[in-house]
Formats: sequence, structure tokens, C-alpha cells
Amino acid sequence: MRYTNKEQLECLLALDMARENNLSILDMVREQCRVESDRKRMAEVNPAVELFLKDKADMGIAKTSLRTLRSIVSRFATVFDGRLLDEVTHSEIKQWVQGMSLATRTKNGYIKEVKNLYNWCVREGLANANPTCRISTYRPSIEELEAKEGAKEILTVSEVKTLFANASGETLPRLAIMFYAGTRPERESVSLTWDNIYMDDGILHVPASKAKDRRERYIKMCEQLVNWLAYCKQHSLRLPVQNWDAQWAELKNTLGLLGRWPNSCTRHTFASYNISKYGEELTKNTLGHGNYEMLFKHYRTLVHPHEAEEYFSLNPRREKLVA
Repeated sequence: MRYTNKEQLECLLALDMARENNLSILDMVREQCRVESDRKRMAEVNPAVELFLKDKADMGIAKTSLRTLRSIVSRFATVFDGRLLDEVTHSEIKQWVQGMSLATRTKNGYIKEVKNLYNWCVREGLANANPTCRISTYRPSIEELEAKEGAKEILTVSEVKTLFANASGETLPRLAIMFYAGTRPERESVSLTWDNIYMDDGILHVPASKAKDRRERYIKMCEQLVNWLAYCKQHSLRLPVQNWDAQWAELKNTLGLLGRWPNSCTRHTFASYNISKYGEELTKNTLGHGNYEMLFKHYRTLVHPHEAEEYFSLNPRREKLVA
């Protein structure tokens, strides 16, 4: 076989390079062939993202969660369009996230979803490694901490008392469950019925079909919740509550918070007072969290112990109720 002058020159240059690094030309060629072989079976970012989202949809991920996931990984796919998954470095991912001027919590959310994408791709053989594993969790800035400290996340005891005092009788069952069991204000609270409440056992059952994470759980009801629900039972109040949205808007307005209601306020309120009185473990289990991370990040507004005592002393025998 005849070799062209170019090929002969390339062989000589390769030999010099191999000698300088104490390597064999044959080993170098074999390694490069392996890399090219791997490259052929690695996926590009865009098709991998589509396969990932389809799999998540097929697995039954909640629509709201899928919408958030799609928004994030689709942006990732747009930025790194045409690149192989394994070609994207952790530095590039960090630069992409930092370049969007996002809040720290949102940055961590983006990294989390891209990490989930890569973990799935590694399992499916579409990528060799997950570059996001080298990215540390972003810490909030002093300005963000100060803003969080100044933001309203929970209700005061006085505000909770005002809500109950102004609540129509028919809203009381759901109101009591949200404030004294910490159920998620929409998906879980809206769907609970008296069949989910076992008064004799003092427990409340959240079915898997209603839970955000599709995992059923039992909530041990505190004394105040038992008292409120016993009162509601005695007065034959219905659950689920009818015409809730309009009545809930009126209640928020009594506090001047209509349109400014903090996100998941009832759940955050319960968690903060419950931690102070009953501790972190019981609160974590009641909220349905698998670990403490979510609790400590989002559900831990500091309240004084005497405020927690007052919060858990509210009951229908003392509060003025509107019939």
C-alpha cells in the first residue's frame, strides 16, 4: 500500500508527539477510535431533552411539574443546540445559569432540573457523566436574605384569629384543616372529605391521588384540629366546602391581603408554629416531606414559643364564630 506524502508526514509528526509523551502511536489511535465510537452513540442535547420529557410524561408526572420541567430543560436545549451532552461542561452550565440574573432559589432550581436530565441520560446510555455534579448549591446573597426576612410569609396569631372569627360556618372545616394540619392549600385541601377523617383515631388521611408527590400519608391531628372538626361535625358542616373560592377571597380581604396573599401561606403558617411547639420531626412527617431539606429551606419562619402556644390554643369554644 502506497502512502501519500501528507500521510507519511502525519505519521512522523504523530510519532514525535507520542515519543514526547512516552506513548505509543497505536495506543493513541486506539484511544481516539474509542472516543469516536462513543461519540456516535452519544446523544445531542435537543433530542435527548425531548426523549426525557416524553418519558416523564409517560411516567405520569403532574402537569404543573411537567410544565416547569419543560420550561427549564427546553431553555437548556436551545442554548446548547447541536452539542453532544458530553461536550457540555459544568463551567458552561454555570455561565448559562448565572447569565440569566436569576434569584438564588431559581438558580438552584435550574441546576436541579438539568441534573435530573443528565442523571436520566446516563441511565439511558445517552451520556457518560453528569457535569452538574461539580456545581455546588448557590447560597443566597445578603440582600436576598434581608428581603426574605422582611417579606410576609406567615400570618400572626391575631390574623389567624381574625380569619376564624369572620369565617362563615360552612368554611370552617377546610379552614381548620389548612391551619392545623398543614395540608397543601389547593390540591390536598380542596379534595378532602369527611371520609378522610377518622375522629375516633385522631388521624386525617391524605390519599395518594390527592398528594403532590402521589404518596398517601396519615396526619396525626393535634388537639385543636380535633376540637374544630368535632364542632363542624356537630353542626353538620359539609366537606368539601361549597363555593370556597368566593368566601376565601372575602376572608383574605378582612386582613387586607387580597391580591397580596403569601404563597402557600396557610401551610407555611402551620409549619412555623408547629415546629416551635412540636418540633421538626413531627412537622416534617405531617407535611409529607421525605427529608428536612424542604422544611428548613421554605417552611421555617421563626416564631416565639409563646406565640406558638397561643396559636394552638385557638378553638371553637373560645373564638367568636359567625353562623
